Amino acid sequence: MLQAVIFDMDGVLIDSEPYSVAANKAILPCFGLKPEVFDKGNFIGTSVKFYIDTINKTYGTKIEYAEYEKLKQQKYCELAHGKIKPFPGVVKLLNSLIKEGIRIAVASSGSKKKVAFNLAESGLSHYFKLVVTGEHVRDSKPNPEIYLLTARGLGLDPAECVAVEDSVHGVKSARAAGMGCLAVANSFPEKQLKEANLIVQSLNDVTPEMLRRIL
Repeated sequence: MLQAVIFDMDGVLIDSEPYSVAANKAILPCFGLKPEVFDKGNFIGTSVKFYIDTINKTYGTKIEYAEYEKLKQQKYCELAHGKIKPFPGVVKLLNSLIKEGIRIAVASSGSKKKVAFNLAESGLSHYFKLVVTGEHVRDSKPNPEIYLLTARGLGLDPAECVAVEDSVHGVKSARAAGMGCLAVANSFPEKQLKEANLIVQSLNDVTPEMLRRIL
């Protein structure tokens, strides 16, 4: 029986990916790399640490996570301030889940600062009592750690939860954790999200009953 729905944030709750990608590309030259480097890896849905580790291994750089994260956060907030909005259907779905007694949480690979900024800018902060970020786990998505930790924080078995994702890594993470998964094709085409139990084009028509049927 469905007890909770766990939402990824970027690309699921809010339309923030364009600003995140733009921020990464804007600061890469600070480290002697071309902006196009970001396009050569599948980084959407992963943590900044995963991204930096991959860049360092691929290009032989020695970028420090803390320095990169600070610059990226500053640029992201500069680009995204006043522009972050929930995707269509998000607020309606959150209200419907709460009304039916289904718990909700966020499991995002983003940093605490970025997640807090996004939830505040979008007006969604008050909906979530449990927010788990990339800084709470050792391994980024597609590792299932973040979803297992979120289920534990809710006091639930992963099999009682459905994750809502938009990325290939996110879908793999949720399924590896033993959760059902709804994928919304905001960031990737349907064919790349085929491991999800159900794929939709928008959350606008998603209902609690649809999520229940996933389990």
